[in-house]
Order: sequence, then C-alpha cells, then structure tokens
Amino acid sequence: MKLLQKLILFFKYNLKWKLMLLSTLLMNTFDAILTIKLIGNARESLEVNPIMSYILGISLPLFVLIKGIVVPYFITIIYNNLETKLSKMASLILFSSYIFVIYSWICILI
Repeated sequence: MKLLQKLILFFKYNLKWKLMLLSTLLMNTFDAILTIKLIGNARESLEVNPIMSYILGISLPLFVLIKGIVVPYFITIIYNNLETKLSKMASLILFSSYIFVIYSWICILI
C-alpha cells in the first residue's frame, strides 16, 4: 500500500513539472510564429534574444530549425530527467523566461 501511495505522489508531484515543460514548448511555438509573422523585414532589430536575433539576421530557415528542433530537444532532455534538481531548476528558468516573452508579445500587440 505504501508503494502505491509513493507512486501516486511521484506522478502527482511531477505532473506540475511536466505541465510546465509542455507549456514552455507551446510558448516557444507561439513565440516563433509571432516572430516570423510580425517581425518581417525588421528581423534582427525586434528579436530580444541577441543570439536568436543574430541567427534570424543570417537565415530565417535556420531560425525556424533552432526554434522548432533544438529547443524542443532540450526540453525533452529536461523532461526525461525530471528527478534531478538541475532539471527542475532548468524547467523553472525556461518557463519563467517564456512567461516574460509571452508577456512582452502581449504588450507589443495591445
């Protein structure tokens, strides 16, 4: 019985981390779509992340590749290691960063 309770607690406890990572993945997708659709010709001047701004200035397909493959890949690595404190800390940092990004988009669009 205690083993079952521990398993239930494990899945219940990790559910919030899993939802946080899923939300981060969705916000990443939303950010990529808005960046591509709304920035247009002024690409690198409006992208806040200096690395992604540089990449966007080089090539739009490279930007899409990184946002569409590299970011989800790292989120998958974090997801597969949710038992570690480092993964939980990375989840929180990523989630918080994307909350700020989405908030910034909302301010720009309103």
